[in-house]
Amino acid sequence: MERGLWNVEQRAIAWYCNDMKVAVLLALLGSAADETAQVRSALALEDKGNDVQALALLDQYAATDPQAALARIEASRIRMKSGQELDRAQADLVAARNAAPDNPRADYLFGELMQERGNLAEAARSFERAVAIRIDYPEAHERLAAIYFDQGDWTKAEASYRAVASRRPERTPDRLQLALVLEKEGRLTDAETELKRLHADQPGSVLVARRLAEFYDRTNRPKLAAKLRQSMDPGDQRKLRTLKRSPR
Repeated sequence: MERGLWNVEQRAIAWYCNDMKVAVLLALLGSAADETAQVRSALALEDKGNDVQALALLDQYAATDPQAALARIEASRIRMKSGQELDRAQADLVAARNAAPDNPRADYLFGELMQERGNLAEAARSFERAVAIRIDYPEAHERLAAIYFDQGDWTKAEASYRAVASRRPERTPDRLQLALVLEKEGRLTDAETELKRLHADQPGSVLVARRLAEFYDRTNRPKLAAKLRQSMDPGDQRKLRTLKRSPR
C-alpha cells in the first residue's frame, strides 16, 4: 500500500517537473524570439546607417537579459566596426561566449578583436574554437591561416588554406597562398599543381598567370615563364594598325 502511494506521488512529481520543464522551455523560446526580433530591428537600423540607434537598442536589450548573447555579439561587431569602446566590445564578447558557448561567431569576433590588438596567441585559440564548433567557417580558417603563415607554421597554414579553398574555391588569394605555403615547404611539384589548377579554373586572371610565371622564374624555367607572360600580353598577339591622320 505504501509502495502504491509512493508511486502515485512519484508520478505526480514527475508530471509537475515535466510541466516546469515545458514552462522553462517556453520561456527560453520566448526570450530567444524577443532577442531575435530586437536584433533584427537593430540590424535594420544599421542598414539605414543608424549605427548609434542600432547600438543603443542592442545595449538596452542586453542590459535586461544576462543571457542575451546574440545582442552582445552584434553590439560588439558594431563597436569593432567603428573602432570605439573596444574594451566594452571585448567584455560583451566574453559574456556572449559564456552565455552561448556553442556559438562560433562569438569566438570568431573575439579572435578578430584579439588579432587587431596584437594578441595573436589568443586570437589563434579563439579561431580554433570557432572552427571546432563549426568546421565550415571559411573566415575563421582564413584568419588562422594568416596567423600560421606569419609564424612560419607551414603545416597548420596549409591545413587552414586547404579548408578555405575546398569550401570557397573562388577565393583566389587564399589559393595562391596555399601554393606559396607548399613552395616554402619544399613541395615544388605540389605547388605547381595548385597554381596550374588555379590557372585552369581562371584562365583570364592576369594575377594567377603572373604568379605562375614568377614560380617558373624561381624554379629556373625561364622559357615557360616567358611563354606564359607572352600569352598574358595581347600586344604580343596582334599589332595595332597605325591610323592615318585625317585631312583637316
